[in-house]
Amino acid sequence: MLKRVLFILLIPFMLTSCSTIFGDDNQIISITTLDLEGNTIKDAECTLQNDEGTFYVKTPGQMLIKQACGDAQLTCVKEGYTPATEAEIEKSHKGSTWVNVLFWPGYFIDRISGSACKYPDKTTFFFKKNPEPEKAGF
Repeated sequence: MLKRVLFILLIPFMLTSCSTIFGDDNQIISITTLDLEGNTIKDAECTLQNDEGTFYVKTPGQMLIKQACGDAQLTCVKEGYTPATEAEIEKSHKGSTWVNVLFWPGYFIDRISGSACKYPDKTTFFFKKNPEPEKAGF
């Protein structure tokens, strides 16, 4: 009887997961925009889109996003500039996710909730300056 009670009490722990219990499925990401010479470009409008939603920030700045286990797409725009870099942010797995080897159903819960994965804490987006239009001479 005691074994049955212990088993029933353990079921909730086996069906939850480490990252979901001990972690957060939100993350703050710092976005910086630079030109190809390394100069900071201020007030670029950036949008990050992942499987959990679309998030916005003006640079340099931070955005609070909901984590997902798919890569994120970052787009930034600034008048007078053209994007010079790829804008995909790759996810990685949190360390606490690997504890789910002991309670394998938890891995799937963490993946579905997005709490198994994270993005880099800092991301830099590069721009190149548009050429100045030539002035007509008289």
